[in-house]
Amino acid sequence: MTGVQTCALPIWPEKAGDNYQQWSQTSNPMLSHPVEGYQAISAPYTNNGWGGLEQQPGGPSLMDGTINHGNWFYAVGAASAWGGGFPGAFEAESVVELHVMCPPGDPPPPPADGYTLIMRQTAGFYQDNAAWSTDFGAESDDNYSILSQLESWRGAANGKFHLKLVYPDMADGRTDGNFNEWQQTTNFVTATANGVDGYVPVSISYTLLGNVDAVDNDDGNWYGLEHNTDASSVGDGSVEHGYWFYAIGSSGEWSGGIPGGTWTAETKVELHALWPVEDIPPPPPPPPPVPPEGWKVMIRQNAADTMPTADWVRYNADGDRATESFSVLDELEGCRGDDGKLALAIVWPQRDDCPHGDGEICGNVWRQTTNPVLEPCDTDAADCVVEIGRAHV
Repeated sequence: MTGVQTCALPIWPEKAGDNYQQWSQTSNPMLSHPVEGYQAISAPYTNNGWGGLEQQPGGPSLMDGTINHGNWFYAVGAASAWGGGFPGAFEAESVVELHVMCPPGDPPPPPADGYTLIMRQTAGFYQDNAAWSTDFGAESDDNYSILSQLESWRGAANGKFHLKLVYPDMADGRTDGNFNEWQQTTNFVTATANGVDGYVPVSISYTLLGNVDAVDNDDGNWYGLEHNTDASSVGDGSVEHGYWFYAIGSSGEWSGGIPGGTWTAETKVELHALWPVEDIPPPPPPPPPVPPEGWKVMIRQNAADTMPTADWVRYNADGDRATESFSVLDELEGCRGDDGKLALAIVWPQRDDCPHGDGEICGNVWRQTTNPVLEPCDTDAADCVVEIGRAHV
């Protein structure tokens, strides 16, 4: 101990009323005599020369609080009994404790950059979860674990782990894609319940049996590693299900090996963690579907059908489009051409003053940049409307 030490002494747990002294001092009572830099914080007892703790070389206790005197009240580390106990502030005490306020130490150094092997298991070697959560072996060994240290690889900025689950022997015979790489927030080693939070995929090769419902329907997706609440493994990737595929730290064999990402048991599994952990942007949304070529009816209104204008943005989209009123105007933006314009036609099918052949449009046909569903159009603006004219297309 160096510098100013904040101590609470003694705590006499069995003493009624005030049962402790609290103070700070500069000198280390294990090494120094007399006391230096004493300052009371909460010290109700001043009897018998109290002034902090000092070393007592050759005395009846390791240290005491009767400063510069042969008496040894406030004794800590007594070599013999006194009055049926140990010297306290003024009477014998049956139990004494010494506490010290320790400042936080330096944070541990960050992991080495790059991937670090966190565990490896080879079929034929099995042990219980507690043993897997206790560090053992070397990285070159067939079986190895530092799962207890996984928390050290949590990213400071995003709070996630960047993990890679690898099957070196690829039991299902594939020649590439032998790993799943992803990020997640959950520390499956220290968690106490099923489930995975904060999952972000990076490169996923195995998805079988990663998300199975109560009647064993598999949706074909994978969502990371969870804590296994059974004794079969420390973690697994069959999230919130009794299956334990993608097992980490198996306690027993399954089909002659280790449950992996297929119906075939794996002979070896490894888990790696990456440092530093960087944010993985979420995948972009899928592009909108490409509309079929040609003209598409976006809205039909029969004379009998009227309603507030806002309701016409989408109406009766699943109805009989050949005869009923309907609207899918909310899909209009998806028909914008490569030139950034919409090709539009307004048609009155009941008119008989123009021919109606297959694929023909009888009405006004034009192109414009603005989407009339979403924004007003200034018809005097050059980029608003480009007239094609009344045509049969």
